[in-house]
Amino acid sequence: MGKRGRKRTPTALARARGNPGHRPLNDEEPQYEVAESTPPKGLKGVALALWKTHAPELITTGVLKAVAVPLFAELCKIADEIAEWDRLITKVGLDAAKTLRYTAERARARTLFKGYYSELGLSPTSSAGVRARHSRREAPPAVDQPAQRRRRFFGVIDGGQQKKA
Repeated sequence: MGKRGRKRTPTALARARGNPGHRPLNDEEPQYEVAESTPPKGLKGVALALWKTHAPELITTGVLKAVAVPLFAELCKIADEIAEWDRLITKVGLDAAKTLRYTAERARARTLFKGYYSELGLSPTSSAGVRARHSRREAPPAVDQPAQRRRRFFGVIDGGQQKKA
């Protein structure tokens, strides 16, 4: 099941607006290595053109990370598939394309494209909910003696002062 409700506002955008909703901001967004601008093998046509057009800017801005290169390549291939369906629909005409289910296949490809686009975080709202675990959190110190353990909870009642026996 997918996430419910509205998509989260990106952390950078919420900060720029002054966090108007006063919700906790995600300071633990993952940081991955930036991708290389060389297109993967197997891209051709519209897919290669899309890579050459958008990948350098996405890499420069830090949006396209190395771990997402296969997904972005798949996104480019789906764009090539959509262009092919458009070419076939133009060739046979809209009525024949509906009969041959070309329009349904193009709609399926567009849905996949939209899903990959969102999954890659290319829309600002899609990466706001990601949380990465960092090592800056430390485990609480271990308490060895039972008296210290009790004092940790009950010593606060009297201001941390021990009663004289």
